[in-house]
Amino acid sequence: MQVNYDQLYLFLEEYGAEPKEKGNIIECKTICHGGHKHKLYFYKDTNRFYCYTQCGSLSIYELLDSIGHIELYNNIVDTKKELNSFDGFNYQEVELPFYPYQEDRKELPLLAEKNEVILDNYYDLYYIGWIKENIDIDIMKQYNIKYDILNDRIIIPNYDIHNRFIGMRCRELDKNAPAKYHPIYQYEFESSKNLFGINHIKNYNPLIIVEAEKSVLQLNSYGYYNCVALLGSNLSEEQVALINHFSEINEVVIALDKEYKDLKSDEFVFYLKKIKKNFYDKLKKFGRTVSIIVDKNNLLDEKDSPTDKGKEVFDILFKEREMIEE
Repeated sequence: MQVNYDQLYLFLEEYGAEPKEKGNIIECKTICHGGHKHKLYFYKDTNRFYCYTQCGSLSIYELLDSIGHIELYNNIVDTKKELNSFDGFNYQEVELPFYPYQEDRKELPLLAEKNEVILDNYYDLYYIGWIKENIDIDIMKQYNIKYDILNDRIIIPNYDIHNRFIGMRCRELDKNAPAKYHPIYQYEFESSKNLFGINHIKNYNPLIIVEAEKSVLQLNSYGYYNCVALLGSNLSEEQVALINHFSEINEVVIALDKEYKDLKSDEFVFYLKKIKKNFYDKLKKFGRTVSIIVDKNNLLDEKDSPTDKGKEVFDILFKEREMIEE
């Protein structure tokens, strides 16, 4: 995300935040909740605010939304962005389309809501294996992850875009279990009609799409909060509709598991065709820019999620993501 810091500073001055630049930080009054102390900091290295008295971490969009000035977002955040390209695609400056904020958006069809009381039967315990795989306990708490002592499995609640509990899946810890991930009996739901983590999504760029819940939890632990999981590897029309509910999301980043050995393999050609058919073709007709995470330097093992090797590796992969074009 490219920020016009002059416009940001001008906005903060005009809104009475009394900004003070101190190196890479802009100190402001806590306008996010009508406060008067300089406890709202903007960090240029992450392009995010942090309110130290009440609100916590805020994107530029979230701050503008909280004070009723979403219309200024496009003045502060540049809509032009350069993305890399690989063989077969031209390197160029890409102008990301701007979608005006829509106050009244069409309601999405609802999946069946289920009784969330069932979660009281499980425990607030957190699998050490996931902690070693770079998932913060605080993130697991935010996503209401539980532990099923009786069956030795991780409980993963799923919520829809309206934050309604629609069902749950589990991660079996028994190595002899027939499937690692599966829905829990009587709490099944149509995963192709939802996106795991959609209830946490904010209306700003970019949106990262991964395959499984664990990758979403890892990305949140790395500081990438706008991410959802397909619970599969194909994007359905219902999931496209969910993405289109967010008018400010102009770039969608596809971060699927690595299905190729190297970029010269037949598997990679097939992988690109799959991405184009199942993602690009479905999103382009709505004007979305689609980019893809490509492991050009063999930082991942085959079958790895781009999140599996830690934050440093994902940061590199994310920075070097490639734009998909015709």
